[in-house]
Amino acid sequence: MRARGELIDLFGLIVRRTICVLVAVLFLVLVHQTVPAQQNGNSNTSPSPSPTPIPVSAISSESDRTLGRIREIRTFLDDLQVPPAIASGLDGILPEIEEMLEARSSAGSGQTSLEAINSQEREWQSVKTRVTSWRTSLTERSTVLDERIAEIRALRDRWNEAVSTLKAGADQGSQTDQTSGNYDIVPPELIVRAEEVFSSLTELEKAASEKRSEFLAVGVRLSEVESRVDAELASIKRTRERELINIFSLDSPPIWKENWQEGLSNTGAAIRQTITRQANELTNYARRSPQRFVAHGLLLFGLVALLYWARRKIVPLVEDEPKLRRPAAFFQMPIAAGLVLSFVFVGVLYPQTPRLLTTLLGVAVIVPGILILRQIVERPINYLLYGLLGLYIADRIRELLQDLPLLSRLIFSVEMIAACSFLIWFYTSKRVEQNVEAGSYALFTRVRRFVPIAVIVLGIALGANLLGFVSLSYLIGNGVLRSAYAALLLYTFVQILISAVAFLLRVRPLSLLSLVRNNRLRVRQGITRGLNWIVVALWVYIVLGLFSIRDVVLGVIGDIIGFTVHIGEISFTIGDILLFAVMIWVAVLVSRFVRFVLQEDVFPRMDLGAGVAFAISSVIHYLILISAFLMAIAAVGFEISRFAIVAGAIGLGLGFGLQNIINNFVSGLILLFERPVKVGDTVQIGQHMGSLKRIGLRASVVRKVDGSDVIVPNSKLISDEVINWTMMDDRRRVDIPVGVAYGTEPERVLKLLLEIPRGDGRILTEPAPRSLFVGLGDSSLDFELRFWTDDKNDWVALRSEMLSEVYKKLNDAGIEIPFPQQDLHIRTVTDTVLEKFPSLDNARKKSDED
Repeated sequence: MRARGELIDLFGLIVRRTICVLVAVLFLVLVHQTVPAQQNGNSNTSPSPSPTPIPVSAISSESDRTLGRIREIRTFLDDLQVPPAIASGLDGILPEIEEMLEARSSAGSGQTSLEAINSQEREWQSVKTRVTSWRTSLTERSTVLDERIAEIRALRDRWNEAVSTLKAGADQGSQTDQTSGNYDIVPPELIVRAEEVFSSLTELEKAASEKRSEFLAVGVRLSEVESRVDAELASIKRTRERELINIFSLDSPPIWKENWQEGLSNTGAAIRQTITRQANELTNYARRSPQRFVAHGLLLFGLVALLYWARRKIVPLVEDEPKLRRPAAFFQMPIAAGLVLSFVFVGVLYPQTPRLLTTLLGVAVIVPGILILRQIVERPINYLLYGLLGLYIADRIRELLQDLPLLSRLIFSVEMIAACSFLIWFYTSKRVEQNVEAGSYALFTRVRRFVPIAVIVLGIALGANLLGFVSLSYLIGNGVLRSAYAALLLYTFVQILISAVAFLLRVRPLSLLSLVRNNRLRVRQGITRGLNWIVVALWVYIVLGLFSIRDVVLGVIGDIIGFTVHIGEISFTIGDILLFAVMIWVAVLVSRFVRFVLQEDVFPRMDLGAGVAFAISSVIHYLILISAFLMAIAAVGFEISRFAIVAGAIGLGLGFGLQNIINNFVSGLILLFERPVKVGDTVQIGQHMGSLKRIGLRASVVRKVDGSDVIVPNSKLISDEVINWTMMDDRRRVDIPVGVAYGTEPERVLKLLLEIPRGDGRILTEPAPRSLFVGLGDSSLDFELRFWTDDKNDWVALRSEMLSEVYKKLNDAGIEIPFPQQDLHIRTVTDTVLEKFPSLDNARKKSDED
């Protein structure tokens, strides 16, 4: 039998290897044959079909249908207009561009700074954004119009052929086969009807062409504006690059060599003139676009109203959970929080903002942000907030006066001195350190570490300004300070969002979800982590722009990503690899999230076993990963034709070297779908017995009773003998063998054994417990107590308790539980043994006498 089994196993191995090799060869053949077929198929392009002739019997019905379609298209053309925003925008944007060009050409020397260049780029980029949105809207309408024109031309060609055919049939008057395109007797009314339809289509095509010409004219104007804007953006980019190259050049005399008398003469009048001009710019901006201020007011009103409503809902939650008191501080100041949140939409609401409006908006945002943060940060950090507020106000004043170069330079020097002095006081003050609470000392220590670095950088900016390296000093000083302002606003914004998330997870409808109720802290931490990463990336992007190196850094990153690697005929870029990795990573996150939702909220609401739920989760996981893999391959432009040989080699590898892995993988799929064993089942595989915890891609995990995990290949669960103790249900029979001494009444023992499981709720009453007399042993009468239980986890402990009860019951009844005994009969004993054991000699003599 053993030889027969080995022969069967050998035969099965040969069959499996043969099938794997055939699959690999078939895969290789298909790859080689499919690619040429596709290449040949691309070259065989069939010409466009000619219009389908209209049978004479269908002329009347087709004409009615076509005339109805003509009316629909005509209505569409009447409704199709150039968007009013584009028409009015083009009329207003050209003077705006001229004004921006004039302002740039007539600007003073202070406008050549990197700060002014970045400001100009933001203004032109805003114009570019508007023009791009107009182009998108115009292109969408033009595309629909082109589709209608193509439809009109197809109908016109068809009816032109019908008219020609009808006229030819009327002239000939001969009866021919209808399939040749002629008709035997053509009524004149049909010809007139067809000509009317053709004439209507011709007029409709003319109207559509005129409409298209109108769109083309607007498109030409848009192209002109785009060209001018692109040219200005390119010029600004070249100017910034030139300034960056010359950033270490001396562009002004040292501050002590400046002509102060001439530079500061009539300062008051110049300041009044500058403020008046900027106020006029703001007034004109408001008159041109009053709807922007109205929209901002409505948005702010809506946000504040929403926060007031949320505050009423949050008060009871804070009373129930005092730990929410700190996040609730944001909702105690709804107006300030609304101002900060509305800042997100400032770029959309106010494109090309005047300088004075930018200052007002900045103050209206940073002051509420500081008022909010001071409610949640410790007192020593408040000092930094107040210092940043003072520096920001000074920075905004200098921004308003940047048309006065010498005064702006002086204010900047005072600003740097004030910033360094404040930071040195913050770093050395004992008062600040004494006010630090024990729980905040670690944060205070981390903040203090950056203070010396900031002092050194700001000191460099001050020294560069004093020596005459004004552009360099502005780049460093403004970059550091404005990076701090941006970090402050972003931190405030993200803290408001995190607080909102903390309360949204506690109110309906999110609080109804099991995944939220059971994992509220985990969900909140995940959202917080994602928001933090987004804010950090946004802050880095802003900082690169503030230091005027964003284009340089992005260009270097683009060069690295676009670097092409050639391996024979295969070529790919670093960006392709990164894109592929990111898509797979996102797929893993999506799969994890989907399975999390299913396990927490979907499966508990459905009557599914643990094995079915696990099978569905596993299949969804594999589907998501496979779909992401295919999409990633398509996204990076993977061409299978270049990898035909590699694919064939992979196929052969699957057939030979990876056959065990493929066997286990397929066995895992069989386990998931056929489910002879399920996750959670109690199984016995050879000498290993335990609970099946996981069915993996290659192997499954069995947790034994002693706590150890056994890794079992999936193929063994399919091909080997597996005992599943819980396949149909969780019931398990427990057998307890009992032996009593000979001479005991069997009926009495059977009755005593049946009394033991009665009253125990862990023992099932159906099937009922049974006591059996199973045999006559060598030293005892053999009985067996059998009962069923559905406690699959603690049946071993239950059996131990029942054994203890059996022993106690029999002992109390005086029934002996014997141990094995044997009688020894000695037939032959030598004289030497008898001399050593006299008792044996006496016993033999007595036996002989008898």
